Amino acid sequence: MRGYKVLSPLRHNGERYYLGDFLAESAITEKESDRLLKLGVVTAVVKEDEKVIPTVKKQTETNVLKDEPIEKTLDLNFDLDELKDGAKQQGLEWKGNISKSNIITLIVENDKVAYFLDQLED
Repeated sequence: MRGYKVLSPLRHNGERYYLGDFLAESAITEKESDRLLKLGVVTAVVKEDEKVIPTVKKQTETNVLKDEPIEKTLDLNFDLDELKDGAKQQGLEWKGNISKSNIITLIVENDKVAYFLDQLED
């Protein structure tokens, strides 16, 4: 069965997926799978009798992250103030001061990463 192995905890279509979970290919659209691959939160695999075998990762022009985790990409390319401003523009809220690692976690958990990735493509 073709599908995707979850590399980073995520919430997708109202469901929570955790590190190592298997997401069936039939459960998501091609556009959604491309986005999740681009974000680096899943990798394409084939599941045979409870054994998960990695497949060759799709290489697309929009795959700017390659194998780098999304958290690392945000940390390297944005300073704390840029992350805070972008998060506020995306409707995220938090109490008081927030650290860079916590704002990155908030962005990823609320699926607001695309906003920041779009800025990197320019």
